[in-house]
Amino acid sequence: MNWTKKQQIIGGAVAIILIGAVTTGIVNHANHQAKERKIEALKNKKIKLCKARAEKARKLEKNNEADSKKLLDIAEKTPTDKNIKLAEESILKVKNTEVKKVFDNQLVGIKNRVKSENEAKTAVSNYQKDAMNQDKYKTAQQAVNKLTSSYSKGLKDSLNKQLATSKKQADDATKSQQAKSASYSKTKITNINKEQSDSTGNTTSNSNNANRGTDSQSTVNNDIASGSNSYGGGKSK
Repeated sequence: MNWTKKQQIIGGAVAIILIGAVTTGIVNHANHQAKERKIEALKNKKIKLCKARAEKARKLEKNNEADSKKLLDIAEKTPTDKNIKLAEESILKVKNTEVKKVFDNQLVGIKNRVKSENEAKTAVSNYQKDAMNQDKYKTAQQAVNKLTSSYSKGLKDSLNKQLATSKKQADDATKSQQAKSASYSKTKITNINKEQSDSTGNTTSNSNNANRGTDSQSTVNNDIASGSNSYGGGKSK
């Protein structure tokens, strides 16, 4: 096929245009693929970063939960203000709602137990200062009976022993006082009976003396009367 010069020029131009179009298409496609790979890489990086953060948060949460559990156990065994405060602060770091609720309930239980223990100690101390007061004894006994936690067993046993000791001392003192009162009453009754007996005896003695005095006076009067008659008879002679 013989092309004219004009046709060759046109054909060359068309070829150049086609080559350019193909090249542009190839370049655009390559750029698009590169862009997609970049987006995919960024997406994967973001996903990986999120997973890493999530794993870090999970580990932190587990550590916080473990720390809270450990500090709560310490507070259970030794419920000082410091230990309770440390446990309370550690629970604030826990994010899991359900776990946090369990820990909060345990902490409330510890605080209530400490309150009951302090009330029992105070009640027993008040009774020991006034061991003859039965109302204080009942109050102390009721306060000690409220110590139901296994962690309070040692304290409960100790307070019960203190109560028993003070109660025995009070009972012994009451019995001793009752015995003294009974002895005093018996002695008083004996003295009263003796006084009454002595009084009766004195009255009888005085009455007898009075009777003897009357008899004596009668004898004297008779003697005087008799003497008077004799003297008068002498004068007549």
